Amino acid sequence: MGIKVLAGIASAGDAPPAARVAAVNALLDRGWGKALQPHTGEEGGAITVVIRQLGDIIQEDDTKLIEHETPRD
Repeated sequence: MGIKVLAGIASAGDAPPAARVAAVNALLDRGWGKALQPHTGEEGGAITVVIRQLGDIIQEDDTKLIEHETPRD
């Protein structure tokens, strides 16, 4: 049923252009699949994710510092 609705919106001359474009995009993504979008870092290298937590306050006068870095190859 969803495909019929999208096809109806895409072919409806009185539908807003943005709705028609969105319906066509949804149909193409469904039929052909979305294009691959490779994610790379600088100069095509790997992406590095660094998560840091500067501090968690445990009590009013006590701070706990947590750090973690992933080892590099």
